[in-house]
Amino acid sequence: LDVTDGDTIVICDGWFHLHAQPYHWNGDLTPGVDVSPSTLTIRGVGKGDTVIDGINPADGGDTGPYRPFYFENTNLILEDMTIMNTSPNDYWGDDDFGSANGGAVYVENGSLTVNDVDFINSVSADSSGQAIAVINADLEINNSTFDNTTGNSWFDSWLNEGDGGAVYVSSNSSSNPNPTVTIDNSTFQNLGTQGNGGAIALYCADATISDSYFYD
Repeated sequence: LDVTDGDTIVICDGWFHLHAQPYHWNGDLTPGVDVSPSTLTIRGVGKGDTVIDGINPADGGDTGPYRPFYFENTNLILEDMTIMNTSPNDYWGDDDFGSANGGAVYVENGSLTVNDVDFINSVSADSSGQAIAVINADLEINNSTFDNTTGNSWFDSWLNEGDGGAVYVSSNSSSNPNPTVTIDNSTFQNLGTQGNGGAIALYCADATISDSYFYD
């Protein structure tokens, strides 16, 4: 797949089950194009129409859960979809050989913008950011929901041992020592963790949160 800086990938309507841990994207573009960080938009056609499910109901039993998005050196924009049943570690304890932070989305070096996305049932176990983890990156969330309402014990909040029951932001780089976090018109419910921040954990970050709701 050749990708140019600023491209948009549209995921059509449907229910998409992951069959394995996806590829780690390191900002690679079409050969000969050198932009860092690169910008990429991944867009569905609506929360109720585009669903990415980290569990695959395969013959002989479910496989997964898997994490759909792992990006470095990228300004990533996610829009208009539901992401559910995700984790960097599957039922057998195998991981995707990257950071275990970020149960659904991991972004390092760049930025993450989330518009109109529902995150349902995500976990990073003993790591941080049960749905989203961004490192050395700015974060913007609009019109989105984080909800661990589950009938699957794999996603129970008490199993989360890291920081941030939904979102984790930190920096270990002088290039972005104080990431900017903006959250607007979003809902956080049925979340929790044994670490810090039942919904959100921010380290070295400047945050603005408006018109958003937090429920037990």
